[in-house]
Amino acid sequence: MRELEEETGYTTDKLKWIGRFNWNPSNMAGTVEIFFTKTLKPKGKPDPDEIANIEHVDFNKVLDRVMKGKYIDSALIIATSLVSNKKLLH
Repeated sequence: MRELEEETGYTTDKLKWIGRFNWNPSNMAGTVEIFFTKTLKPKGKPDPDEIANIEHVDFNKVLDRVMKGKYIDSALIIATSLVSNKKLLH
């Protein structure tokens, strides 16, 4: 929750853990935890030391872009796949 607030300036009442992956198997510090929420509320400004470009995009558009190879960020691709496969938005 703290990371969500620091990096985005948003908060939520409930975060659901949906998975994890390791972007570098030779370095266990490279584990990424993935959380999901349906509701976001503005809380304040992101931490100025964090670099974030916040863009609100419909999930189906994100999924389409992932499937077409338009996004190459591994965390985004894996998170999108988990949300889709777990049917969290249906």
